[in-house]
Amino acid sequence: MHAIRPVWMCEDNWHGSRVNVEEMTVVLEAADQKNILSAIKFYITDVPDHVKWNEITALSDLLIGVDFLPKNKVTVQWDSAMGRVIRRNKTAFHLVSKPEANFIETDKPTTSMLLRGMVTSKLNEKLKRDLHVIDLVAGNMYA
Repeated sequence: MHAIRPVWMCEDNWHGSRVNVEEMTVVLEAADQKNILSAIKFYITDVPDHVKWNEITALSDLLIGVDFLPKNKVTVQWDSAMGRVIRRNKTAFHLVSKPEANFIETDKPTTSMLLRGMVTSKLNEKLKRDLHVIDLVAGNMYA
């Protein structure tokens, strides 16, 4: 997911005078401290329910709560199956707080990658074959 990354997470935000690599310490400004503590609290308190993989009977079930918008944008409802997967992998998706609108913003390539990963690692063989059929029809196989 290409969520908006907070400034304090960007490498160019950490000036050399603020980082001591040998001692593995960082000098934090007050705003950085507040943001980092807020993210840590969010990581501790936001524990989404597990996705009930056995209840997924069609590939489209994974896209309930996912809206595809113009310009390669996608919104994912907070408590949808895909939203819960994203929330369980917060660090990978740079999710550091709950969006006010209860939607996680991402893009189509990331959504496709996430859908493919969920199908291949969590779902039954029939649904894996269904995805292969889609790939074959779309011309994506062996590209």
